[in-house]
Amino acid sequence: MKTFLYLALSALLLTATAGAQTMSSRKKSQSGSAKFSALCDRFVKDSLALSPVGASQAGYHKHIEPKTGKTIALDAELDDVGAAAVAAQVQFYRHWRSRFQTETPVAALNSEDAADFRLIDDQIALALLELEHIQNYKHNPTGYVELLGNGLFLPLTQDYAPKDVRVGHVISRIAQIPRFLDQAKLQLVDADPVFISTAVGENEGNVGQVDAVAAEISKGSPLQAKYDEVAPAAKKALTDFNDWMKGELAKRPTNGRTWRLGSEWYAQKFRYVIETSVEPKQLLADAEAELARNRAEMLEIALPLYKEMYPSQDDYASLAQHERENKIIPAVLNKVGEEHPKRDDLMEAVKDDLDGIKQFIREKKIVALNSRDNLKVIATPEFMRGIYSVAGFHSAVQPVTRRLVRNLFGNGAYVEGWAEYIADVMTNEGYLDSNPKFRLMRKKVWLRATANTILDIRLQTMDMTDQQALDLMLNECFQTQAEAEGKLLRAKLSSTQLPTYFVGTRQWWTLRKKYEAAKGGAFTLEEFHNRALDQGPLPLEYLEKILLPGMTTVAQEMERLDPAVNQLIPVNAKLERVETGFNKWTEGPVWRRDVSLLFAQRLRRHHAIRRHRARLERNDA
Repeated sequence: MKTFLYLALSALLLTATAGAQTMSSRKKSQSGSAKFSALCDRFVKDSLALSPVGASQAGYHKHIEPKTGKTIALDAELDDVGAAAVAAQVQFYRHWRSRFQTETPVAALNSEDAADFRLIDDQIALALLELEHIQNYKHNPTGYVELLGNGLFLPLTQDYAPKDVRVGHVISRIAQIPRFLDQAKLQLVDADPVFISTAVGENEGNVGQVDAVAAEISKGSPLQAKYDEVAPAAKKALTDFNDWMKGELAKRPTNGRTWRLGSEWYAQKFRYVIETSVEPKQLLADAEAELARNRAEMLEIALPLYKEMYPSQDDYASLAQHERENKIIPAVLNKVGEEHPKRDDLMEAVKDDLDGIKQFIREKKIVALNSRDNLKVIATPEFMRGIYSVAGFHSAVQPVTRRLVRNLFGNGAYVEGWAEYIADVMTNEGYLDSNPKFRLMRKKVWLRATANTILDIRLQTMDMTDQQALDLMLNECFQTQAEAEGKLLRAKLSSTQLPTYFVGTRQWWTLRKKYEAAKGGAFTLEEFHNRALDQGPLPLEYLEKILLPGMTTVAQEMERLDPAVNQLIPVNAKLERVETGFNKWTEGPVWRRDVSLLFAQRLRRHHAIRRHRARLERNDA
């Protein structure tokens, strides 16, 4: 049993694309505001130009400066991270937020453009929250180190130009490393020890990156002389930066600031990153309940396996539920975990299993796979091993500007949620002949995704200790010591990303159930997945409005301006839509709780409506 197949499964399905929109739906999606589309195009390009490394990652390589008409090779530039550049970014985002809201207000846009507007507005709000309030650029050196590493790595792994041109771009960036790190030193005020230790380790990988470029230079190329000229100063700057972080920066007082984001900033960042109506407090409660439910299901799967693996052992039937779970489940997981390839063989093993995964997807008609077949399985570069990255989506949405907006500012819960959701779909469809070992490992992965949410909220906002976090992962989620320690570090280095798995998975299932109910007998997995993926990584609550127009989601919470309302409406009351269009009514609606009736009357047509439980009845006078 190859439990590592889950890695290949997730990687493949992250790159799946539909490309199956009908011509009519595509024409409709192109009919949005021409002005809004033009603004989006300008904003996307100008915002990418602010960060040449970010532009490299997005695949935007040449920028035409609007005022001068000059063409800039962005891949040859390293970001300007000085104080003046940061101030210019603040003004840039303020200007564009005002321009979008004034020139193309969201209320005047169709559903497609409105979704893009919200994506951009949330991205601008997130950028301003970071630049003006959180200000990690003053307190976290990992951002500089990782940006620098990406800047050296990306041109060598992309195919946007001949290799010598791309190597030349990297050498140009190497020449700018001393300036870049001098700016970083001036910006950094203090840093938590965990940020410093991580940045030092990652930056050692950057030194190796500079050395590795030499092997990429063609024999006899004039690039060799340029490399020999700039590489020594760059390597010295990198080494000096590590010494500076371990010395001067580490000695500076942090004035109470730690790696924890805190409740106020977390709530704001959560809103712009997750883009959901669910609040962190409710999400935490849901995750903790799901963790208990999932453990119980794991025990059901593990018990028969335990009896096969340990026929002479007690099955602990006399123990309480939680204690029994902690005896049976890890014993089975340990046995299953022995069935894996050697470390050096993992990459090839994953690649070898991709064909079987693709065949299963096609046979079960789960989703139309991308005809470009551009999935790459690569090892994580050393400088990135303190962070986390995900595969990209290729969307068929039109026009191109819309596709760029959604790919660049795409919703993390959509992406990470898709990976978890589609793995569940594959499992439910009988992948690997419904092997219980695979199903158990799938449940363990979901347990980890659920714990991610608990960790992120409790660590970043509720003073959860390291030991409490480790206990959760080791004792409640059956993770290994190394796995738990690695996740704890990651949870300290980032915030609001870890909940995207849990939030997104639930939202994918919710959307699918609504879509299935709307389609009835005409529902197919492939058609639903194709349509949803065609739109690109939108927040799923926005995506619902596009796929199911007229069936918009009811807000999950109401704003209670006076506590007295709690005497009329219980705090835990669930909101339910029973009818729409009451902006047209002049009398009502009135709800008769005693008889479960809703009354309303339209003045002009003398049209009365009443709702009785699940029945909707209309009476025309």
